Formats: sequence, structure tokens, C-alpha cells
Amino acid sequence: MWLKYDTNHFSNPIIISAGTALLVPDYRYSLGNSIENNTFMLKISDLRVSDTGTYKCRATNFSTNNTFTADVNMTVMVREPVYILDNSTSSIVVRQRESVQLECYAGGYPPPRVYWRRENRTLLPTGERIFRGNILTIQSVTRFDRGRYYCLADNDGNMTARRTVTLKVMFPPNVEGPTPGSKNGTLVCHVEGFPKTTITWLKEGEPLNYSNPSLSISNYLLNEEEDVIVSVLQLRTNESLLHGRYTCSATNSLGSKDQVILIETGSANMNPTIVKISDDQIENVGGTLKLECTTRDSEEYPVIWIKLDPGNPTNSIFLSIGSSLTIPDNRYNVLSINRSTIQLKVPCQFHRKLFSNV
Repeated sequence: MWLKYDTNHFSNPIIISAGTALLVPDYRYSLGNSIENNTFMLKISDLRVSDTGTYKCRATNFSTNNTFTADVNMTVMVREPVYILDNSTSSIVVRQRESVQLECYAGGYPPPRVYWRRENRTLLPTGERIFRGNILTIQSVTRFDRGRYYCLADNDGNMTARRTVTLKVMFPPNVEGPTPGSKNGTLVCHVEGFPKTTITWLKEGEPLNYSNPSLSISNYLLNEEEDVIVSVLQLRTNESLLHGRYTCSATNSLGSKDQVILIETGSANMNPTIVKISDDQIENVGGTLKLECTTRDSEEYPVIWIKLDPGNPTNSIFLSIGSSLTIPDNRYNVLSINRSTIQLKVPCQFHRKLFSNV
């Protein structure tokens, strides 16, 4: 006789067979009995997780007035793919400086192990790359903790399951910039904040008129959570009209933040221009050489003089900052750079070379 007991409940077994008769109407079960060899076999095909349990082979001797019974128990465990249980965290929203617990539970056989890591394998708030355990606790959450976390479960069967847990952190806006863009008259403002942030551009404290054809404002979302925005202000007008105090103002339900940039007259071109450098000249060894450089729109961009190694132009020595450079001893090869280049070789003829460094 074959009987099956549930792994956790040993009462009310299922009687699978008696003698050569199969009592369970399941096509997957079959008996292979050899009376001559006293061998009785139960075969189960197409195993399922529900087949896990304890199977009992019971032999009974009815040949005498007394009945003798012998039992043999066999525990069968069916390997089960790993899966994440529904009571695990899927996504969660918390305020900055609150604490949060990310929970993950898994099933399968052999029993799986659970561990956590962040997207792109960046460090967890705990300071580790991997945290082993069902509950990941983050104390005093910051905006840098937001993002995707991965709960992973695996077992000795090399089977793995994964769930993505999104942690959203509510925090007031943080503004970087505005900074000059790569084009003249362009200001770029980088904003982070959640819930979604509204960005306003102002000049001299007054909101800019978005319908003004001389300007355009474009906002770009940099992630799916919509908590990182880049705002670009493009001013299309005469350079003399660009100067002023510009403000990038960001606001959400938790607060606001402003950042200011001052564009002064003549600096809107962003890139200074060298309009004149010293003429070619020949100096005697032991003499004094004075080089001059005249610039436009360079108030915020000082002229820098650098001496280059003639054998290796990538090596340089800083000499001075200013519109003129005096070299009392001209025994050296001198290369002075600020968008234009003067190359001096003494006592050979003085060579002059110009190039754009835009």
C-alpha cells in the first residue's frame, strides 16, 4: 500500500494504492509491482510542486491470525523555481529625512536567499554594494537615496528571481546654475525636486514673457520619475540688451529655490576676443622682451601667459596674468597663449602664429 502525507500535516493521508490497484485517478501515477521479487514501485511522472510530501510504503502480512505491518517513509522534495511573494514592496514614497523599510520575500525550493542592490551597482545607503536580508532599512532618507533598488532571490539550483522596487523621495527643489550655455545668449538651469517642480525665469525680478519672440524657454525631463529637469533659456536679441540679473526659480509643494546669474554689458558674448598682439621683433641675447595682448570682452576672462617646453608643447609653465608680459632674460623659447599665439625663438627670427581656440 502506498500513502502520501502532506509535509506539514501527517493526518488524513491520501491512499494512492492497495496491492496492485491504483486508487488515485491521476494519469501521472503508475505502479510497477513484482510479486515474485516482493518489489513494489510507485512511479510519478511530470512532477509538480504539489507532489512534495512524505510517501509511506506499508507492507501487511495477513497469512497468520495476527496482522503484521511494516512502514517505510520517504520524503520527496520537488525543486521549485524561485519567485518573489506578493507581500514584498513594489514602490514607496517617503519624505526627506524619514526612515523607510524595503521588504522582500521569496518562495521556492530549496528555500531561496534574498539580497538587495541598487541600480547600476551604486552603493546602498548602508554603505555596501549588497545587503543580504529580507528587510532593507534606510534611516533619514535623503534625495540621493531615491531611485531603483533590486530585490534578488536565488537558491542552490542557480535559479534567480528579481523585483524592482522604486523609492521616491519628496524634497524641495535644488537648483544648480544658471550657467552660460555653449551658445551666446543661452542660460542653462539644472533642477531637482519631487513632487514635480515648476520652473520660472525672471529678469530683474520680473517674470519673462514667454510669448516674447526674442526668447525661448525649453524644459527637458531627464528621467522617468520626472524629478530632474533641465531648463534652457535662449535669448535672441542684440548683445547690448542681454545684460541684467536673471533668476531661475523652482517651486513645488514643499518649497522653492532661486539661483541668480548676472550678465554684464559686453560679457554676453561669453567668449573674449584677442584683437591685437605684439608685432614681430628680434631681440639680442641678454636683452628684455615685452609682449602685449589687447582683448575685447575679457573682463571675466583674464589674459594668461604660459611658457611651453619647445621639446614637448604639452608641458607648460604658468608665467603671469595680465595684458602684458615682460621677459627680462630671453634665453628661453617662449610660447604665450590666449586664443592667439606668439612664438619666440632667440636669437633666431621671431615668428608669429595666430589661431582660434573657440
